[in-house]
Amino acid sequence: MPGSNGNFVIYLGVEENSDFIWFLLAHEVMHLLNPFIQDWYMEGLASYFAVQFCQQENVKLGGWLNIFNKIKENPYACSYRMIRDIAEVTPGALRSMRNYTLTNKKYPNTLKIDVDRWLASMSVSDRNTVLAKIRPYMKEMKKYSNSRISFTIPSAIYND
Repeated sequence: MPGSNGNFVIYLGVEENSDFIWFLLAHEVMHLLNPFIQDWYMEGLASYFAVQFCQQENVKLGGWLNIFNKIKENPYACSYRMIRDIAEVTPGALRSMRNYTLTNKKYPNTLKIDVDRWLASMSVSDRNTVLAKIRPYMKEMKKYSNSRISFTIPSAIYND
């Protein structure tokens, strides 16, 4: 959270020798790119980045990958799988996601991903591929959007 002096503090809540530390640190560092985005797309992106970082650096994941792949009804696991699935077919689409935000009307001091603008920035082929990857997760993710972290169903799917 931002302090009054503009500095940010990352609280990990684990001991420094914990198997969880590298994943958690990488996840939270990803949020520093824009700490005001409180959105399940961004949570999935941060988790995906953390997994990729840990694997690339050959450091312990602390069981996170196992958790993400086995637990079906958890918003962090579900958002990770959704972003992972998008990355597998259109990795370039994720690079620009955080550049498309809008103010969250429920929580005006936060932002959420403007999923429709993000999708509109893609080629028709990539947009259709990404929509196909979002579709299986949207029902589960929408259950958690009443929290402070939002999830927006793309209008192209919502209007189906």
